Amino acid sequence: MKKSTLFIRLTTILLLMIGVLVFMYPFVVDHLNSFIDSQIIAYHQKEQKAKKKDKNGKNERLDYYEAANRQLRDTGISLDDDPFESSSVKPDNEREYLWQHVVGYVEIPSLKVKAALYDTTNDFLLDKGATILQGTSYPIGGDNTHSVITAHSGLVERELFTNLERLKDGETFLVHVSATDEVLAYQVFERHVVEPEDASLIGIQPGKDLVTLLTCTPRVAHTHRLMVTGFRVPYTPELKAARKQAARESQWIGLAILIGTLLFLIGGIYLIVRQILNYRYQQKRIDFLFEVPKEITSMTLFDRRGKQPIYRAGEPLAALRNAAGVIEFSNLPRQEYTFRTNTGDITGGYQRTREKKKENPLYRSERFSWSKKGDMIELRSKEN
Repeated sequence: MKKSTLFIRLTTILLLMIGVLVFMYPFVVDHLNSFIDSQIIAYHQKEQKAKKKDKNGKNERLDYYEAANRQLRDTGISLDDDPFESSSVKPDNEREYLWQHVVGYVEIPSLKVKAALYDTTNDFLLDKGATILQGTSYPIGGDNTHSVITAHSGLVERELFTNLERLKDGETFLVHVSATDEVLAYQVFERHVVEPEDASLIGIQPGKDLVTLLTCTPRVAHTHRLMVTGFRVPYTPELKAARKQAARESQWIGLAILIGTLLFLIGGIYLIVRQILNYRYQQKRIDFLFEVPKEITSMTLFDRRGKQPIYRAGEPLAALRNAAGVIEFSNLPRQEYTFRTNTGDITGGYQRTREKKKENPLYRSERFSWSKKGDMIELRSKEN
């Protein structure tokens, strides 16, 4: 194998690996982030259960949410800014900032999406999950409430609301705020595409418990906003079962993607190492000496499959039987060959063998003889 051939093969393998990894990157990173988010959610829920009540038996965080929702019932919802044009936030301690603002999760079983839910909308938190739009109700349930939950679409690292347009009327999504003991279910009944500054549809409707999922649309241009609204429905055993099934499927898909990517990487590395070892192996040279019967007068070398002849100086490499009954090929790259004689082929050829280190490990001679058993020719190695 020439250096140029090795370079071409290694470049081809590397380009193929890079192409596949670039294609798989969003899927891998999304499932890794989903796993991290699930750990954040689980830890937060565990922490909230321990801190939910103070010495007086009150849930201060829930009391705060309920008071804020009562105030909105009196004043109404008034929004002027586009939530996706929020001010930039760069916390000094990102982990601590996330723990301060995480309040639960939003889950869309039909889309296999589960995202951490934060109580403030800004660019930092929107990159990490879903957020409650300031100035709207907290999603803790109750009549005369309307919560707006925002999330990005089209992020490479997270799916979030990328496929929100696939959520159909009649399907449900779930919201859980850790300060409560309930998983709230909402059934989609309407959707709208509006201008970024249009908040006319975000209002409290008397006697209704509403949640709107909000994201950018279309995926690339992001010139408008998609609003998908649901009304509160009972969290039935059927919804609970569908939620668990979606979670299991998402876990299996993520595991399959991660394992498949790992196996692909291992396979690519194996091919690269094998090509390098083949190159180094073939830099060693060898002589072939065949003790042949009288009926064998000539021999031509082919590749290991017996399809392509081995060339030297532009001519197929062949040798004649000498007076000592030996056919000799000298200074050949060490690899597998098929030997074609004037009476037929000898399949198999030279096989790699481990050998003890000699004075010149890059060069050695090999002597062969064969015996015929029926129609089969057995090639044997003889010590020099």
